[in-house]
Amino acid sequence: KSSQLANKEADTASDSHVTNRPLHLKQMQQRTVTITNRLGLHARAAAKLVKLAASYRKSRVTLARSDASHQTADAKSIFSVLLLAATQNTLIEITVEGPDEDLAMEALCRLIADKFGEE
Repeated sequence: KSSQLANKEADTASDSHVTNRPLHLKQMQQRTVTITNRLGLHARAAAKLVKLAASYRKSRVTLARSDASHQTADAKSIFSVLLLAATQNTLIEITVEGPDEDLAMEALCRLIADKFGEE
């Protein structure tokens, strides 16, 4: 009986391990935003976005054009972000995955909505 009880306790422990996943494995955040500032995602705006994205070290942040090309970029790479060539009124899909994804998504959307502090 004691071995059956030990097996049952082991099964219960493994079941609880599966259901108690870390928060960063539960889901990712995804939003589509419009680049509204007059100059689009130019060098200074891109640098602000990259600096902000990089401050969320534990999360993976990607950007993608929502048009036909659907080009993607690592939001922590200035070169990658500039290659999106996102002009005014370009739709960008932001994807954030990691333990601080909610905070990162809110901060990035706020930066874009505030036109990168330029207007």
